[in-house]
Amino acid sequence: MHGVLRTRRHRATGVLAGEYGWGRIQIADYVRRYSPGSVLWISDNAPRGSERLPVSRARSVLGRETDVIVFDGFAGFDIDALGAVGGSIRGGGLLLLLMPALDNWQHFDDPAKERMTVHGYTAADVGGRWFEHLKRCLLEASGVIILSQHDGVHGGGLTVAPSLVSGEVHDVDCVTGDQADAVAAVTRTVRGHRRRPAVLVSDRGRGKSAALGIAAARVLRDPGQRILVTAPRRSAVASVFLHAARLLPGSVLHEGQLCVASSVLEFVAPERLRSKALTASLVMIDEAAALPTPLLHDILRRYSRLAFATTVHGYEGSGRAFELRFSQHLDQHSAGWRRVQLNTPIRWAAGDPLEEWLFRALALNARIAESASLGGVRVEDVKSKYLSQGELATQPDVLEQVFGLMVQAHYRTRPYDLRYLMDAPNVSVVAMFADDTVVAVALLAIEGGFDQDTASAIVDGRRRPRGHLLPESLGVHFGLEAGPMARCARIVRIAVHPALRCRGLGSSLVSFILESSRGRSLDSVGTTFGATPALTRFWGHAGLQPLRLGVRRGTASGGHALLMLKGLSASGIDLAQSASEVFARNFRCQLADTLTLVPTEVVLEILGQCAMAPAMPDTRQWRDAAAFAFLGRNYEDVVGSLETIVWW
Repeated sequence: MHGVLRTRRHRATGVLAGEYGWGRIQIADYVRRYSPGSVLWISDNAPRGSERLPVSRARSVLGRETDVIVFDGFAGFDIDALGAVGGSIRGGGLLLLLMPALDNWQHFDDPAKERMTVHGYTAADVGGRWFEHLKRCLLEASGVIILSQHDGVHGGGLTVAPSLVSGEVHDVDCVTGDQADAVAAVTRTVRGHRRRPAVLVSDRGRGKSAALGIAAARVLRDPGQRILVTAPRRSAVASVFLHAARLLPGSVLHEGQLCVASSVLEFVAPERLRSKALTASLVMIDEAAALPTPLLHDILRRYSRLAFATTVHGYEGSGRAFELRFSQHLDQHSAGWRRVQLNTPIRWAAGDPLEEWLFRALALNARIAESASLGGVRVEDVKSKYLSQGELATQPDVLEQVFGLMVQAHYRTRPYDLRYLMDAPNVSVVAMFADDTVVAVALLAIEGGFDQDTASAIVDGRRRPRGHLLPESLGVHFGLEAGPMARCARIVRIAVHPALRCRGLGSSLVSFILESSRGRSLDSVGTTFGATPALTRFWGHAGLQPLRLGVRRGTASGGHALLMLKGLSASGIDLAQSASEVFARNFRCQLADTLTLVPTEVVLEILGQCAMAPAMPDTRQWRDAAAFAFLGRNYEDVVGSLETIVWW
């Protein structure tokens, strides 16, 4: 099998399933045949002398290649890390998974369960459904050998067709025709008409970042050029700099700068691109799907020569959602933009077995219904219902559609979100069906329900129970003990099929959630999101009230986080009304103080939904002042009360 892999440039997977010590011995014995520098352990406890990265730093493998990666599943199975390391194994290489016995995967005491353990639950309450999904994918995959300590060998076949040979490439610096097309598109943005950006789209291992580096080298050969490159982290563009330096003899690479004669390639943090002081011949944005949408819009408006690049099936952001949303924005503001798809793998050959099972296990290629089949769907034709996590685990087609909609709708959907919706103990999934097709979905987290002592401790800042965002915010920022005591459903995500947006399906789904939550003895339903006029309007029309706007931009959304809530029970309605009055008092003062940078359109939408503040101080305002003076309450959370008292 090893010889076949080398010949075809395919990659395989070995699973060592059994006791931890046994698996380590088997792997250590096997990898002796490789040179020390070609084996990397992703583990917190690798054998002495081995090259290793702790699981927490697994994503730093981006941009490097190796022959063998040992992934220690006992160290805390980070599903995002698995997605990251899978793209770093070169053709003919091997991924080795160190795992418990096969029949123990669903009940495996995985340290990563702690991440999903919210207050009120233990790690034992976190499900193991995703591990069963992983096991099924491995058992059904080609190019996977499972060596079980107790049951012998499973799998081992390599039934994929021989890899296809790439066509002739007419660019001496490029490996594939796709890559040559990408390089040409990027250089054309500099030498052609202004405001016609290039957008490079590919899966991992297709040479996307290398194409940016090759194009940068060609531009830098002209005197006086300045290219700015950005990404979520500087390490993500290491390949860009290395490929540019390789083609520029005499260039000097140091600390995020590549200098050659009078030209320079320079890394800048994403937020710095908003600065009016920066000028550039070309701006390159790699892994664009992982950056906030408002920032991308600002960059597009600010610079006239741009190249965006993104991974379609990324472990830290959805390239499909990026394409869907950002391409619409490009159509409106840069009509001459060019899209280049890189399909041909470079690090390995087409038809790679490792890539195929990894895509399936992480739902990286989760599909939704074809748009053409949904043309006649109306709101009255659909039905909404709750899906148990057990149903999702046993109905792969429904799971794929549910996760596929989340991927299409949200840039920041990651493989971890798949495990979260399958296994988190406080999560509910609501889906809207047109016959057997999922056309909309919402992900809910049930929060709150604390006793009075805990609620009081939250209000005073002495407790911060994990995983209860809305109740904690109502207690900490409003001083309302009723906030942590209330049981609420937080809508974490909501997504509608792209072909059916703006037809009322989202509003109908929220109405179903509100009505069903009353029957589940919940006091309120709320959500938080990066505030935009459209989203604020959507949730306001659904009956939710704005209660708090964050004073800083969120790193994920790029907008200020807005908390909105609707009370359902009598106590929930009183809670929402009390918080709304506090917010109305504070918000008008904050606009001239801590919220001066909030976009005007967002401010106007929120003001239109605010309750009127009382004209004179009430008991609540005196309590706010006392909490600020003696209990450490944040200034921005009581500024309205303080102003009313001062001017009264």
